[in-house]
Amino acid sequence: MKRNSRTFRNSTFNRNHGIGVYLAALLILCAVAFLGCSDDGDTKNTYVDPPETLGYLNVNVNPESTDVVVTGPDGFSQTFTGNQLLTELEPGQYATSGTADGFVDQNSETNVVAGQTSTIYLALQPTTKNYEVPSEEFGYLNVNVIPPTTEVVVTGPYGQLEPSFTGNKLLTKLEPGQYITSGTASGFVDQICETNVVAGQTSTTYLVLQPTTAITDAPRSVYRNEQGNLIPLDIDDINSGQLVFYAWLEDEASGIITTNLTSGDITDPTRPLVDEQREVATSFTQNLACAWVGFKDATGVTQPVIGADVRWEIDQFWADRLNSMQFGTSDDNRSAVNYGVFDDQADTRTNNGRLETERFPFAVTEFPLYNMTGVGTPFIDGLTWVTLFSPDAKADGRIVAVATVNGEEIGKQILYKSFAPTPKLEITKTVDKDVVNLVNGSATVNWTVTVAMLTHE
Repeated sequence: MKRNSRTFRNSTFNRNHGIGVYLAALLILCAVAFLGCSDDGDTKNTYVDPPETLGYLNVNVNPESTDVVVTGPDGFSQTFTGNQLLTELEPGQYATSGTADGFVDQNSETNVVAGQTSTIYLALQPTTKNYEVPSEEFGYLNVNVIPPTTEVVVTGPYGQLEPSFTGNKLLTKLEPGQYITSGTASGFVDQICETNVVAGQTSTTYLVLQPTTAITDAPRSVYRNEQGNLIPLDIDDINSGQLVFYAWLEDEASGIITTNLTSGDITDPTRPLVDEQREVATSFTQNLACAWVGFKDATGVTQPVIGADVRWEIDQFWADRLNSMQFGTSDDNRSAVNYGVFDDQADTRTNNGRLETERFPFAVTEFPLYNMTGVGTPFIDGLTWVTLFSPDAKADGRIVAVATVNGEEIGKQILYKSFAPTPKLEITKTVDKDVVNLVNGSATVNWTVTVAMLTHE
């Protein structure tokens, strides 16, 4: 077998099959840090899919000076420094090792699956020689940032530490207590982490800022064609009148055909009935509401649109509104910048069914999920959703959903939601005769059935 060798920047690899290498976006999760991190830059609907027969591997490291070796099937081997997105990989098990001066080596393995992007994280820990030993009276805080241009502000028990600084830094002689570290960098989403500093110990915090270009550089709204490719929507497509927007609360036999959403052959579920946009649910449950956006392409097939925005609003000025109605959670809830629940408004985005998305709430909670939409999973192209609940036993609300594609409005849907207690009924049956005598083989008897509502559960 012929072996090819190529060099990309600081990266050299050998391969038996075609492999492209692109510089990865910095996607190390705040999970490598201590609890308390918040990262509003993570976005779940990106638009680069591997081919169906090959996979991608997104390698993320800290520090950036980490030398990485990745090995895999068929003699695959690649060496590089820093983060890399490895593309067009044969499916199988891949081993990754990282080394850096002053840090402890780290190894990890992951499985690359055809048609998917796998991610591996190597967060190397500093060797003890890099640390001074804190005294028993004070603690140290080791601040690590990506990118190195990040400007950092640290606030402690007695206010902000002066001055701010750029890049990594070991802060010494700190009073024990809770410290909030915030980082900002041009072209990246701000991040905040909270860490407890303990006397006599060195605590570590990581600020891994996510690039703001991850969404803006990708097509904002796309549709998936019959070949599975993502096709960007331009202004002519938006003005063509071929975009559709549906929203519904329940699935009835003669209405929306939710099985079309996952059939693979027919994607258009058709417009929901008016009755499917009105629903009464049991008190103290969390009710699912769904929406879907599609585009009729040149072949006349309505395909799912990924990346369309849907704004949901609970109409506070509706004359028939009764008691309180609120959003419970939503698709993309605070997992992407400017998306999620914001009081009486929720902003969501239609999903790419091949990527990770926000999951439906658990069915067993204080407000169990009440799902009559006919949709059992959020992993559906073009789908997005919210949940509604009320802290009151009885409530009526009107919800307005507005869909936009690349900032252009394409439609509105109105939903009517009610919550009511479950009735407890007593059914009695009486007959007007205790004994029935047949005359010529027949008799007349009067039955009375009484249904009484005793109370509500």
